[in-house]
Amino acid sequence: EPTRSRFKRNMKHLDVALVAMATVWSVVGASTCNNVAVPTFVDVLRGGNVRERIRTAVPASFGQVLPVEGSTNYRLVRAEPTDACTTLQKLENDTAVLLDRGRCTFVEKAINVQNAGGGMVVVVNNQTEAFQMGCGIGEDAEPGEDVIVPAVMIDANSGRMLVELVEEEEETDVYVAVYAPKIPLLDLSAVVLLLLAVCTIAAGTWWTVCDDQAGVTLLSMQGQVASDEPDANENFALLLTEWNAVMFVLVASSVLLILFLFMSELFMILLILIFALAAFQSLLYFTQPMIESIFPSLRSEKVEYPLLGENPRSSLIGIPLSLSVVVIWVVFRHSNWSWMLQDLMGVSLMVFILRQFRLPNLRVACVLLPLAFVYDVWWVFIQPRVFHDQSVMVSVATGASLKEEIPMLLKVPHIMNPMGGYALLGYGDVILPGLLVVLNMHVDLRLNYWEGKTGRVLGGYYYPSLMGYVVGLMLTYVALIFNVGGQSGQPALLYLVPCTLGTTVVLALVRREFFKLWGWKIGKNEEADADIENDPNSMVEQVSPLVPLSRTD
Repeated sequence: EPTRSRFKRNMKHLDVALVAMATVWSVVGASTCNNVAVPTFVDVLRGGNVRERIRTAVPASFGQVLPVEGSTNYRLVRAEPTDACTTLQKLENDTAVLLDRGRCTFVEKAINVQNAGGGMVVVVNNQTEAFQMGCGIGEDAEPGEDVIVPAVMIDANSGRMLVELVEEEEETDVYVAVYAPKIPLLDLSAVVLLLLAVCTIAAGTWWTVCDDQAGVTLLSMQGQVASDEPDANENFALLLTEWNAVMFVLVASSVLLILFLFMSELFMILLILIFALAAFQSLLYFTQPMIESIFPSLRSEKVEYPLLGENPRSSLIGIPLSLSVVVIWVVFRHSNWSWMLQDLMGVSLMVFILRQFRLPNLRVACVLLPLAFVYDVWWVFIQPRVFHDQSVMVSVATGASLKEEIPMLLKVPHIMNPMGGYALLGYGDVILPGLLVVLNMHVDLRLNYWEGKTGRVLGGYYYPSLMGYVVGLMLTYVALIFNVGGQSGQPALLYLVPCTLGTTVVLALVRREFFKLWGWKIGKNEEADADIENDPNSMVEQVSPLVPLSRTD
């Protein structure tokens, strides 16, 4: 009985403690601003019809939480005074008050509107982007629980449009409906983007295999890039070195900073022209085999062009076709359908790069991909926190507030997302892991994985690394859904490098072929074959960087 009594007393003390904690928590929670900044629409209506839809509004961290769809229509009026920092005239409760930012705090503006009887606060920012209005920090913080009306902020351009509509002398009033639309967790555009990336890598891999069968000259970028033989440059690929991998990250960081610091409409137009020229050349290479397969008679003959030099006769069709695609995209690049041409140009450019540049072995891959991993993570996650600034990479990728956007991106419009916009994927997120996948295909061919002598096809390295790429890109989408790192974009290489390079390294270690891949000779020759046959676990010595390798298998 004494034990039971002590237990009851302890439970009472626990109940009191819980009540006290709950009371403190309710006070703290009530005095803070904790509304989540969800995507918000502002539908502008006149005469019962939606005239405009503002998709960039941001709800305040205080006030009533916005409804999901089905919002009340508020009659839009201009605040008088326009900043709402003093007492307002009496308003009706179905009124949305359009007011300017400045002079007093956001909470004070909202309370003045609320005391006048208004039902909604719409603050116009004085900058090109809206942000979430808060209650202040530290000693300047204000009690957000005093505000019960909903409040949103819109950007300066949208605000000017609303002011002009309100001030128009028309018989019908302007109404606004403010709500948070339903956003699907996964949009079908992500699936289309994944298929585009995987097909690009597969096409680049297939093309390198065809080149090897036709006889390709492999040249190291550390030494000569051409030989004295007349036909040496007709079909060649460049082997990357460890130094090239280091320089890639340094140059990529420098270019990214230049784009960020000197980003302007003129600079973006220059980038667009450079992209258009590169895409024209890659489209020409991309369409050549297709044209020659349809018209075999055009394969052997050559044609001399001014500035372009000697080209296959198939270029008589390929040049006008490629030029038409590029010119149409440049002229209509702001159209809703231009993304299809941009993706076609981008896929051809990436396939061309995968064809022209090769990783010679796993050693170079283990330098290039981890450095790219660090590069991606630094510019997306770490740099904004170290310098307390916006992400340089995200700003460059989205074009900030410029009308022009950087074209070196795969983009697919959101299909199910009412916010609109595009799903984006950088070329580097396809090319860099793609180089490893291409290497793994040639390793599989050399080790006869595709002939069933040492294992099944799935027992090689190509398919596991390609499936690893798919898993890595899916993880990127999951990170976007959960907003990992608090950024609007995700460093895709953070997930792609472990899933592709990690898969390859683990498989090579398990199969005791790591050192074989580490010092791989990408060009087939009798000495390398003898090394493999005599000692399956021996480390094959890399070819001299000054001697081009040719393979005819």
